[in-house]
Amino acid sequence: MHDAHVEKLRIKGQVREVILQRCERLSRLELGGRLEVVKVGGRGVHRVKLPKVFPSLISLTLDSPRSSHLDTLWAVLEACPQIKHIQIHSQFEGKQKKLVIRNKPCLQVVRLMCAGGGKSNVTEIKIEGCQRLEEIGIDEFSSLKRFKVAKKCESLKNLFIRGLSKHFRGLWIDSVANLQSFECFMKTDIPCRAILDNYEDQFVFSFGGPIPALRYFKFAVDFETGYPNKVAMKWKRGQTPVYFKNQF
Repeated sequence: MHDAHVEKLRIKGQVREVILQRCERLSRLELGGRLEVVKVGGRGVHRVKLPKVFPSLISLTLDSPRSSHLDTLWAVLEACPQIKHIQIHSQFEGKQKKLVIRNKPCLQVVRLMCAGGGKSNVTEIKIEGCQRLEEIGIDEFSSLKRFKVAKKCESLKNLFIRGLSKHFRGLWIDSVANLQSFECFMKTDIPCRAILDNYEDQFVFSFGGPIPALRYFKFAVDFETGYPNKVAMKWKRGQTPVYFKNQF
């Protein structure tokens, strides 16, 4: 379904997969029944309602950049024990400052992209107890200070954290034995020289051991003051690391 003039939609019964594209007038969506896969694209989708127990849902993709779906994410984590894939593009506005994804043994992919200029109150993200989790993508959470992947996430292969702001101070990844790709893009109001002179007092980047499977690594910093204003390092297995200054 696409370009529909529907404002409210309820989907239940025996339907297993729903794909809604460019549904710009859709404001409320209620899901239930035996749905397994849901893909929704609509700037005006303000509310997604789920049953309190929703064991059939395994994949949710929601692209609604004009709305906040932090509550939707909480609902999915509470109601969907079999969820494997979560991808949400929204504003993530709400009172909650700490986002915890815990004890989801089926979860494999988490991609959270903050729209609206990254205006979210979330200052901390913690993920633990997700034994099958292979990929994490976090984009444009401007208030984020700390990010941690804790115990029992040994399957993690790909980690991408982009759009970190000057508030960011720490990253902890406990399980890195299978990590293959890592990207981190951040901004800071601390000059490069001040970081080099006293790095440990400014940031914490902690990896829980050797990373033998690593194939790709990119780390980039955009400095709001001082010189240089940009530095980055890019590396691929089998190649010499490439360093950039004032460019990417």
